[in-house]
Formats: sequence, structure tokens, C-alpha cells
Amino acid sequence: MDAMQVLAHETAMGFQGSLHEALPDAPVKPYRAPTKIRLARTLRRTADRLDPVTMCS
Repeated sequence: MDAMQVLAHETAMGFQGSLHEALPDAPVKPYRAPTKIRLARTLRRTADRLDPVTMCS
């Protein structure tokens, strides 16, 4: 069976575990923040670089 067939079978049988438990040899992608969060962080870093806040003495 290929990976998709295994997942389909496990789902049909009511498997509730994780993908790693169903397919232990499958590659796992690292966690990535959702696109909106990544965009917000990038915009904040860019704004900070373009207009750095100076400390008032």
C-alpha cells in the first residue's frame, strides 16, 4: 500500500492518532506559522528597519 491508501484505510477504520503514528517512516515538515502571522512579523521587522525608534535622553 502506498501512503495515501494507508491514510484512507486508517481514517475509515476510525484511527484518531497522528500522521506520524500512522506512517512512522513518512517525512515530517517542520511547523510553520500561518501565512498571516509570518506576513505580520515580516512587515514589523521591515518597518523597524526602515524607521528605527531612537531613545530619547
